[in-house]
Amino acid sequence: FSHDELQNIPKKKKIFVLGSSIHRGVFLSMVDLLLGRKEKKMLMESVIGKCWGRATVSKGNLELMYQDFRSKNFENPLDPPYIMCHNDKLAREPGTTLIANATAVWEEIFNQEDESEWPSVIYLLAGNYGRFWFGDEKSGHYPNTKPQWENQVKWFVENLPPMWRGTLFLNDNSFNARKGGLASMKDYESYLQEIHDLSRKLNDPRVRWIDGHGIAKEMRMHSEGQEDRVARSQHFHRTCGDGDVKNGLMIVCSNVTEMVAQLLLGHALGPKQDFLMEQEKSKNTSNRRKRKEKKIKVKE
Repeated sequence: FSHDELQNIPKKKKIFVLGSSIHRGVFLSMVDLLLGRKEKKMLMESVIGKCWGRATVSKGNLELMYQDFRSKNFENPLDPPYIMCHNDKLAREPGTTLIANATAVWEEIFNQEDESEWPSVIYLLAGNYGRFWFGDEKSGHYPNTKPQWENQVKWFVENLPPMWRGTLFLNDNSFNARKGGLASMKDYESYLQEIHDLSRKLNDPRVRWIDGHGIAKEMRMHSEGQEDRVARSQHFHRTCGDGDVKNGLMIVCSNVTEMVAQLLLGHALGPKQDFLMEQEKSKNTSNRRKRKEKKIKVKE
């Protein structure tokens, strides 16, 4: 979808990104596509570009929202409570504070009586799973990921409104070409199988899994320094340079986050050809209405 096509969306659509700073890059890529040259000139220096927490951008019939949602840090309710400190300040209280806050965010998203206010697409960080992330190959010890899955994913999927007709994309914690490469192939294949088994148990056709490592591997992404350095992971928040801004081109330097952004837009807006036909129909209807109003004014 091009910038021009996003300016005339016939019906209201919302896309919510809930994740870490890595996934904020996907949000910024969508903002980059939506805004015009002058609007995004100072994007990376703005509150939106630097936001940690929640950020919302709306233009026309498209609303984009990013919410800090670090599910990989969620507590296991079965573990003993503990506190976390940064120097002499309390960073986290004992108990399941993060899960409670995330639950409140989830309920807020769907706490609208008007279903048209619900998001069309949600992109949710699901955490890290299986031996691919946590295993110790030398000792052969691979922890049970069931509690993590139940606390980070299962509860949120089960509490989706039955009437919601959107799409929920789950994603692991990074876009990492190395973890999807030949050196990690054995663990990578085991990881994909575990994700497949866990996702199947959700038994919800609205849920999809995005393999960030596979995407990065196949596309051989470049880093924030562009083609001068090949990246091990894709964590993009930087611009491609003032020259691109002046020419009205993309300014968020990441093919992988733009690719995921286009995927989310595709599910929100529907098949490209159908979207363009609906857009043209809406344009023709608007033109007829304007001509009719003009004739009435002439008669008066």
